[in-house]
Amino acid sequence: MPALVRLLDRGVLAAGTEVGGYMIVREIADGGMGTIYEAEHRLLPRRAALKVLHLHLVDQFGAAERVTQEARILEQVQHAGVVRVFDAGELPDGRPWFAMEFLDGATLGQRLSRMRKLPPAEVVEVMRQVVETLAVAHASGVVHRDLKPDNLVLLATAEGGTQVKLIDWGVALVAERSRRLTEVGLTPGTPDYMSPEQARGAVLGGSCDVYALGVIATELLTGELPFTGANAIEIVVKHLTQSPPAIHPKCPDVPRLLELTILRMMSKVPETRPSIDELRFTLDLIAVRMRAEALAREDEPDIEIELHIELDEVEDELDELIGQLELAVA
Repeated sequence: MPALVRLLDRGVLAAGTEVGGYMIVREIADGGMGTIYEAEHRLLPRRAALKVLHLHLVDQFGAAERVTQEARILEQVQHAGVVRVFDAGELPDGRPWFAMEFLDGATLGQRLSRMRKLPPAEVVEVMRQVVETLAVAHASGVVHRDLKPDNLVLLATAEGGTQVKLIDWGVALVAERSRRLTEVGLTPGTPDYMSPEQARGAVLGGSCDVYALGVIATELLTGELPFTGANAIEIVVKHLTQSPPAIHPKCPDVPRLLELTILRMMSKVPETRPSIDELRFTLDLIAVRMRAEALAREDEPDIEIELHIELDEVEDELDELIGQLELAVA
């Protein structure tokens, strides 16, 4: 009976239900705000993920607006790291819905549960892609506010690489609308990845996403969250009061510059965290160095020489960065 009540409470749509020009195929996810379905367009050869507000939230102040705002954000933040939105509308019962790109891939959380932890080179690549997506979002005045492994989807590319998509912008903040939508009491984020200022309910900027990405990077490299506790309150208190732990004891092969950068990302003071542009620059340097070292191990002398020439040009910058970061996180 509780399960049936829950289904009715959410207003679950049955397979075959038509929404706009889409036919529901199956339910694929159930979130705090809405249900997501796999759907197919009735006329076009297109699969979509359809998000529909839960029925019991239709009269809750701000809930419907939050769903429509998420659709607007997806349309506004045009980037390869963000899903495309196709269409939006409203059901006869007043619930807003929108159709977006269907992602056929696993989340970073699912990959982490299989691998326990990831190699530094893979972590750097994930970070680089997320930073590029955040750069576009922040430039548009949008702060995601709920970065976590379950909100990062890994898609295989035709070239054999991996594309990282940042999903679930349902609690994102838009600069000119953030105060009013925050006041309705909707969940502001996930305690495990929550920045200190977010936990305090302070005015947020893009640096809260930088903090969350630092937490994610720590978890990917060590297989453990930097702060844990018996409940959400204990975890939040640690985010507010404790310094993040060193990474190298649990990940001996982490580059020193990467560790220092991640620790700085988790600074308690938002203003002392690296900016998105700083992160881009630093992660690019780390990637070049790691690639040169990997090729050296593979005994590719010609490529190794070429890369070391490029690396020699930035070694002084690397050393200077490491020195600055050593002081910053001391």
